[in-house]
Amino acid sequence: MAILFALIFSAVLATVTAESEPHLNPVSSARPQKFLAGGRGPERPADAEIQTKIEPFRSQVEEKVGGPLQEYTAISYQPQAVSGTNYYVKVRVAPNKFVEVQFGEPLHKKGEKVTGRFHGATAL
Repeated sequence: MAILFALIFSAVLATVTAESEPHLNPVSSARPQKFLAGGRGPERPADAEIQTKIEPFRSQVEEKVGGPLQEYTAISYQPQAVSGTNYYVKVRVAPNKFVEVQFGEPLHKKGEKVTGRFHGATAL
């Protein structure tokens, strides 16, 4: 009986804490998402930097999809921290058609030129 009471009390306390103090709740949506090593980060809108990073891979993406692309515009991306950074970029290749371009960048020293390595492209 004491164990059952302890379990119920813990569940109620966790619920009350999550609602009244969201900063203490590890799964609260009010808390900013963290960038975890090994996992994909949150989806972010693509900017000019991401567009510049995917440009060298256009010909490889065209090869994967089997022909020339009508457009090649980065829409959003998710970074993944590994020994460097992997990127998963949603790219619009035609009206209402998208591919996910995957590439990685190794760890580098400040000021060193970084070149990405193409991993693949998947239709979305």
